Amino acid sequence: TVREFVWALLARRVPVVVTSRPEGVAQDLSAFWEAHFAILDLEPMSDEEQRKAVEAQLHDNEYYRSLVRLRESRERQDGIHTQLKLKAVEARAAEELEKVEKAWADKWTEDVHGHVVAVRGEDAPSRSPQEDE
Repeated sequence: TVREFVWALLARRVPVVVTSRPEGVAQDLSAFWEAHFAILDLEPMSDEEQRKAVEAQLHDNEYYRSLVRLRESRERQDGIHTQLKLKAVEARAAEELEKVEKAWADKWTEDVHGHVVAVRGEDAPSRSPQEDE
């Protein structure tokens, strides 16, 4: 088995790199693993690292290049779609704000900085903002 082979190498003091998923390490042998191995958790590879690793394996494969171009195109399209959605949301918000401003235009007074200083009519609050503080 693989375990017996690794143990035979270890008995001869041959340096060995062993990889496994975390669930592949037998818990009953954890003291053995910790005594003979440096146990490391690897970080996931970035997109760029994955691309380089695959390119190294496929040696400029035509199908891989097409897949990469398709993925990059899809990412650009997703970005454009997101920007268009944001612009549409901003446009709807601006329209709604304009409606509110038109509805209230004759009911408020602003100072030179654009702050509402007075509300006229039945919509006026019963007390001033200073009373709320």
